[in-house]
Amino acid sequence: MKNLPIYSTLEEKRIAFKNIIEIREEADVDYWLLGCKNYPGFVFRGVSNSRYKLYNTAQRFWITDSSQSLKDSKKYHQFIISSIKTARDINRETIKKYFSNFGFEDDDFAILSFIQHYGGYTPLLDLTHSFEVALFFACSKVKLIYTNVEESSENDLDSYVSIYVFHPDIIRLFNTMEPVRGLIRQFGNDTHIQNIKKYEAHYFNEIPIMIIKNEKVEKELAFNLYNNLNISNQQGLFVYNNSSYLSLEENMLQLKNGYEGFNGTSDTSTWISCIHLHKNLIPHVLKRLGEQQITDDFIFPDAKSMISKIATIAEKS
Repeated sequence: MKNLPIYSTLEEKRIAFKNIIEIREEADVDYWLLGCKNYPGFVFRGVSNSRYKLYNTAQRFWITDSSQSLKDSKKYHQFIISSIKTARDINRETIKKYFSNFGFEDDDFAILSFIQHYGGYTPLLDLTHSFEVALFFACSKVKLIYTNVEESSENDLDSYVSIYVFHPDIIRLFNTMEPVRGLIRQFGNDTHIQNIKKYEAHYFNEIPIMIIKNEKVEKELAFNLYNNLNISNQQGLFVYNNSSYLSLEENMLQLKNGYEGFNGTSDTSTWISCIHLHKNLIPHVLKRLGEQQITDDFIFPDAKSMISKIATIAEKS
């Protein structure tokens, strides 16, 4: 098994993220928790170690599996397409029937969202509209490191978790829906509209990066990603990366000078900022999140657990 590439030094990471903000005091945590509520349009991702690159689960499998050819894009995408088909067919079409019974449309990205929720391999990377949720994901499972914050160096990436802040400019630039609206206007019939939502369609294979939201596009088309309890509370959305081996930030760097969509846009170095939060602050972070009821029970709601509490709570009311 091959190792997944990580950042060796802060200098290496600064090539991809020009704007890295360090948080080493509790007051700064409180400032960000309050301040991010006043900046709508930003989205976030929390990561438990600052060395980790932004790989999706399909890439992690592809890169670390020694039997795979790293840059065989055709084979990689065929693996994704086969996964979608298998998900529809497996166990006498159980997932497909589940979608139908609950009124969910089983477009390819809804299927990928479902696979992602249960820990499968997809080309999707989870993001959230909530800074608090991103903080929870960054901090909730981390082994605490009790060191003197003043003596620790910003170069010691293992002492920090990361919260990635995606600027609204990048959400607009890579938003799936604008080009999809153009395709609807161009073709304007049900056959083409259904084809638009197929992963194997030429449209999706050729676009390097896309933001995919649970968004209705006119009356004919919607991407139905809210097909499980988790994604609703997590205020989730996805970023799709079509590379088999380039992390999201590496793919963006490669696109900066060659992708037509970048022309005339704002400074790309500000599109994704990275917050390094010292792991000594995690108890304070989890306390603040708990005060807002951002807990395991909220982030990962369990239907059986919720139902079991109903009688107890109702009896006391």
